[in-house]
Amino acid sequence: MKKSWFSFRLYQEGLRQLRLIGIMGMVILGLEAILIPVGRIVSIRQMERYAEGSRIATELLNFTDMHPLLVLCFCVLAPLMVLYLFHFLNKRNASDFYHAIPETRLCLFISFFAAVVTWILAIIVVTSFISVAIFLCFPVYFSVNLTSVLVMCLNVFAGSLLVAASVAIAMCVT
Repeated sequence: MKKSWFSFRLYQEGLRQLRLIGIMGMVILGLEAILIPVGRIVSIRQMERYAEGSRIATELLNFTDMHPLLVLCFCVLAPLMVLYLFHFLNKRNASDFYHAIPETRLCLFISFFAAVVTWILAIIVVTSFISVAIFLCFPVYFSVNLTSVLVMCLNVFAGSLLVAASVAIAMCVT
């Protein structure tokens, strides 16, 4: 039995198994990150048109106003990814297979959990970047509080990590 704490091959396998959930989560949150700014811009343009040429004041945005569905990362995506990746613990054949590979159980857990954390972090970073980039393209209408972006992303990542760890430990215990 190999005595390493991390296996890159198991990590890649975890990333591969979570590919569908990760891509779907990224697409859903990416669409939301695109549609909210577009909707706000359309609304502002309509108000300007009905106000007969008067300009609407610049709106100061916090990140919760810009990307509200980001909380789905720790409410839905983190538990779903952990449950999907560690579902082999509930099936006898799959459990026997994973426990027969020449890696320690700690290595298996850390490698798979690292795959979940990677997907969560990628979803948070990519969709947040899309949202902030679109709002920053229209400085006439929006002023972005960049501190709130960083704080919200770190909070969502910490919450996702906490939820994922709790669900992973619950899966391993049961």
